[in-house]
Amino acid sequence: MTAPTRRSFPLFVLASVLSFGVDVGLFCLLRAALEGLPARLLASHAGARAASCIFNYLCNRHLVFRVARGGGAFEGRSFRRYLELVLAVWTLAYLGTKTGVALLPGADVTLLKVSVDLVLFLLSYGVQKLVIFRTPAPGGGSPPESAAVPGAGISRPDRRD
Repeated sequence: MTAPTRRSFPLFVLASVLSFGVDVGLFCLLRAALEGLPARLLASHAGARAASCIFNYLCNRHLVFRVARGGGAFEGRSFRRYLELVLAVWTLAYLGTKTGVALLPGADVTLLKVSVDLVLFLLSYGVQKLVIFRTPAPGGGSPPESAAVPGAGISRPDRRD
């Protein structure tokens, strides 16, 4: 494990645990509030995931991977890629939970959701580290996200991780 990974992974776990708390807490609240609606599972997943994904993106961008590039709290390309990952993870989480409910009708829905989310968690770290918040290799590699700006392709010490 490289030094940046030794620093970023524990922070990723912390940000993820906090986001998980937001997600599961809101999921339970929404599920209770939407009792009797036919799309209750879908709406509960969507609302909880939307809130937790915004919280998680901000934590990962500013605390875990320490991206110091411009763009304020949200940065165009990384946020778009993050939203694509969120959509993929959300879809897989929903389908996994729905499949679990169908295969195990007496099982606790929240426990099924948590089980599916844990598997997707490890995949998400790799995608975020290697694709979304990637740091260019010293002396080469891919240019930073701001490479479209003249002179921005020069390697800069804009990341502390």
